[in-house]
Amino acid sequence: MQKKRGGHKAEGINKPLRTFRTADLKVEEYREEIARGAAVSTYVILRTDAWVNVVALTTDKHLVLVRQHRYGAGATTTELPAGSVQQQEPESQAAARELREETGFAGDEPELLGYYFPNPALQDNRCSAWLIQNARRTAAPCPDIGEELEVLTVPLRDVLDGTFSDINNGLSLTALFLFQVRRPRVSTG
Repeated sequence: MQKKRGGHKAEGINKPLRTFRTADLKVEEYREEIARGAAVSTYVILRTDAWVNVVALTTDKHLVLVRQHRYGAGATTTELPAGSVQQQEPESQAAARELREETGFAGDEPELLGYYFPNPALQDNRCSAWLIQNARRTAAPCPDIGEELEVLTVPLRDVLDGTFSDINNGLSLTALFLFQVRRPRVSTG
């Protein structure tokens, strides 16, 4: 199993000065001397689990999306189904689980599109993008507590040609970029 959390120790990093924990996040503050004592830098590292984003396509080539309120942005976003990878869970299973929980859709086995770092200046985790083809509604959505989701499907061609331009989550846009450049040949319908 591939390492899902950054957690690596860079050269010159000492023990954290301060640590703050929540259920999903650990914040560590560090102080580091740079260039043999010439400067001192203070920075933080946010440690969290790996994330998945799912590019789910229906049999009629519609992209499955969710709309939800995001507290950090203070706005409603339109994005791909996504979420955290649970401890000891393979990322492919996390992708299928998040699609099912957030939308009620299921489909073919997830295909890896690629990995990326959400915010490498501050965070130690990575995000993976997955393609699930032949997605279809198999159950009612079962979102996490505190999540209120609206599920929508949009023709893939409208997303790719810019006709539908409501997707405003950077991680979703990165996953769609990976889909564009690394996908198996998928007709846009």
